[in-house]
Amino acid sequence: MNEVEQLCYLQGVALDYVDYYGQQKRIDDDVRRAILTACGHHVHDNEYVRDKNRQLDGLPWQQVLSEFQVTSSENAFLTVRAQTFEPEKQLELVIADNQQECCRLSVSLNDSMEEGNYVLDGVRYSQYRITLPKLTPNYYQVELIYRSNITTSQAFNGTLAVAPVSCYSLTEQQKVWGISCQLYTLRDKRESGFGDFSSLKELIQRSSEKGADYILLNPLHKLFVTEPERASPYSPSDRNQINPLYISPRLCVDYSLPNGEYQSNAAHIDYRQATTHKFKCFKVMYLNFCELELANATQRANEFREFVERYQTWQLSEFEYYLQWVAKEQLDYCQRYAKTKGMTIGLILDLAVGCTRDGEEYKRNQALFVEHANIGAPPDPWALDGQDWGLAVPDPLKLKETNFAHFISLIRANMIAGGLRIDHVMGLLRLWWCVTVDEQPAGCYVYYPFNELLAILCLESHLNQCVVIGEDLGVVPQQIKQSLDKAHVYGNDIFYFEKDQNGQFIAPQAHRKHAMLMIANHDVAPFYAWWQQRDIETRKSFSLYSNPAQFGYDITQREQDKLALREWLKAANTLPNSDDASAIYAAVVATLSASNSQFLCLQLDDLSGETFAVNIPGTDQEYPNWRRRLSRNLLTIFGPMSHEEKHTSVQQQRFWQLLNARRNNVSS
Repeated sequence: MNEVEQLCYLQGVALDYVDYYGQQKRIDDDVRRAILTACGHHVHDNEYVRDKNRQLDGLPWQQVLSEFQVTSSENAFLTVRAQTFEPEKQLELVIADNQQECCRLSVSLNDSMEEGNYVLDGVRYSQYRITLPKLTPNYYQVELIYRSNITTSQAFNGTLAVAPVSCYSLTEQQKVWGISCQLYTLRDKRESGFGDFSSLKELIQRSSEKGADYILLNPLHKLFVTEPERASPYSPSDRNQINPLYISPRLCVDYSLPNGEYQSNAAHIDYRQATTHKFKCFKVMYLNFCELELANATQRANEFREFVERYQTWQLSEFEYYLQWVAKEQLDYCQRYAKTKGMTIGLILDLAVGCTRDGEEYKRNQALFVEHANIGAPPDPWALDGQDWGLAVPDPLKLKETNFAHFISLIRANMIAGGLRIDHVMGLLRLWWCVTVDEQPAGCYVYYPFNELLAILCLESHLNQCVVIGEDLGVVPQQIKQSLDKAHVYGNDIFYFEKDQNGQFIAPQAHRKHAMLMIANHDVAPFYAWWQQRDIETRKSFSLYSNPAQFGYDITQREQDKLALREWLKAANTLPNSDDASAIYAAVVATLSASNSQFLCLQLDDLSGETFAVNIPGTDQEYPNWRRRLSRNLLTIFGPMSHEEKHTSVQQQRFWQLLNARRNNVSS
């Protein structure tokens, strides 16, 4: 290993990877050097590279106590380092929780077992493991006094994250079902033009009446108020804040104008118009709050001031802080409402894999991010040159140097409900970095401190009593799947892809247990479109096929998939007499009610019978992504149907019963 290769290793830059086809791919040296350059390393300066390797590999051994460590609550220990041949090495150790002392230890390192060593500048350093008494999961303050014959007494301070071995989770016997939705697409009884927290309240009410245990939402992250057409919830400005468009004025006591909300019956959202109307309402709310609450120093005013103090690093205007405060209040209210309606989990939020480079999160944490690289994906059959998602990538070394503060804040900000889905959960282990080499796009995997990130995730899940689902679709190393499964991070499976090597759908009993099974999600065709092949026709109508052969292949493949689905239903004795999409969908849900997966998720788009996707991956301006609204309101989706839909209503009543039999662990 030469010095540049050593720096690649220390920075986490991969040497090779397994591609979509299962082939081992060696990453070109020029690409790896470009990754190092993006991180700010001077790869052509030999002296710099040598010094950097020494700094990253050797200097940590001179630290007696690291500033931040993680350990397991089942076998808690603290790692310390010291010069090997010092005659006496005595430690006085105090561990505290919120300044309350938990334990005090006196340790002689001469009597401790060495678990590693390193020679730096001719001096040998040893690493020791100090066994600790049992500690409950939490963050602890560590104070260490180090005494030796060579140096005077030295004091060190750090943080010890004591993590449970797994996330907060269901019991092994529990099976739950729920509904996924893109909140902005909802139509409610008042037709407010943009699905918000009032719409969510109605969805909770109607779905809980059917027995649902949870509502899985799209990312609610803050987007761009001044550029409302940038609508993708997966390309946010700030993942710590909430998109104020989800605020419902009629749920806020500060709102005083009846019938003043934005009204629209359009099939697609006009984000500019929706933003204009919503912010007119928000300004009225804020002025009323200033006049009636702030001016009189009420209890609500005090709560608002405490909120501003807590999040002072956001550096917002008072009006913006007010909107964030109201948004969080309303989200909290919806979670409480879901629990009062008997939902086992309530709301499950979604955490996007990254933030945009021109957003608030990036600007506030700019030193953490790499300037000339983006998050993306390696080449596959749908994107032969790979994908560049335009999201900023964090430097794994700087994550550690800052004691994972940014990651912890993100997790906490989004664990304010009953569950959290982490988009592209593989990012805990590695991310595909997109860079430019000789003016051509290129990419490479970069690895992250997986053990520490997973331990923090487990700890925050436990502290917030929040279940975690990790989106692990696509090419994911077996290493991470096994580790996540052991940590009770539930996987994410899409029914369309749950096939054996012969292309046949696997039996419900063969589905992965620790997973959320979805028939469809926002990145694939809604079921009605899938069954009627409308998604393929849509791609053709928007000129998304590069050649006619691919269109023909997709049609042929879909016919084979539909045949396989009929055989799957026939084997389960649920194949309906009708070949109508609604009858087939009801049969699929009824069959999947017996799935081995602990989470079963129905997409609201499918219950509504939608035939256009909310998003087509790989498109930007070609297709109206993230704008399509539901064609039906919640009353007609969950309530009485028209005369023509009575047969479908009977079928739906049957699968509601089967879903609740699944939840209650009784036979049907």
